Amino acid sequence: MKTKSASLLLTTEEIDQAEVYWIKITQLSVFSQEIDNLKTYKTVHKKSSIIKLTPFVDEAGILRIKSRLQESLLPFDTVNPIIFPKHSVFVENLIWKAHNRCFHSGINLALATIRKRFWIIHGRQRIKSVISKCVICKKLRCKPGQKSYAPLPRDRILMSKPFENAGVDFAGPLYVLDENNEKQKSYLMLQTCAVPQAVHLELVLDISTEGCLRGLQRFIARRGVPHTFYSDNAKTFKRASLELSKLYETLSNEEVSNFFLKQRIRWKFIVERTACWGGFWERMTKTVKDCLKFALRKSLICIDELQTIFTEIEATVNSRVLAPK
Repeated sequence: MKTKSASLLLTTEEIDQAEVYWIKITQLSVFSQEIDNLKTYKTVHKKSSIIKLTPFVDEAGILRIKSRLQESLLPFDTVNPIIFPKHSVFVENLIWKAHNRCFHSGINLALATIRKRFWIIHGRQRIKSVISKCVICKKLRCKPGQKSYAPLPRDRILMSKPFENAGVDFAGPLYVLDENNEKQKSYLMLQTCAVPQAVHLELVLDISTEGCLRGLQRFIARRGVPHTFYSDNAKTFKRASLELSKLYETLSNEEVSNFFLKQRIRWKFIVERTACWGGFWERMTKTVKDCLKFALRKSLICIDELQTIFTEIEATVNSRVLAPK
């Protein structure tokens, strides 16, 4: 005995009959004159919009195209696709079904799927018109918003001494061999000049505050005291900035103290979660990383060799044409 829910389910035969019914209704709403002419005279009027498609009416009374694939082994619906008008609710639902079945893959795939059984007049234009209303496609394929860029800060465009205004960042970890031939982590500390974008590379064994300060001391000893440091909001940099501020306050020698006060290093942090603000050093970090990939590959070297490679990469990157950007 069938249950109530089972009796409400449609069978395959009922779905096929309903499809044939709506196909005929859709065709009669536009091509009724062509269908009558084909049934009576076996041809359509010479001014008909579908005369070039060589139409015919099959045994079920459905208007089809007589294609050039009659001798092929393809299915009957593919060889003789059903003709549909451009504008119809049934056609629109057919396009949405094909679009969803193709996982929103675009006009060409939806058109190819539909033409396995149906031929829509001006099908490409109609599919493009319907798909343009798809909310999912608009969300996933939308273009980024356009906005005007703010002017660059003075530290980025005014001519200054090399490394007077610099950005600092860490990269890594890089694995090296210590004195006992055991793997040890190390990091690249990169300082980039804000104007000509020259680079200075330092090898540090950790990213603690002490390691950051030692790297900065070596940088200052070789490049001079910078006026401004830019960095992201890493805790290491914030702590290093605090330690430098304490250093100025606790210097006992008046001469040295006055010098540091005159050459006071300002440490500026970019806005959190906005890596684009540090673009001028992030770009140079990528350049240095690309050089490291080709230099190291999968080899494991000692600290001394890595320092040598850093120096060579620094010379290579700084040998390019330096110009303010």
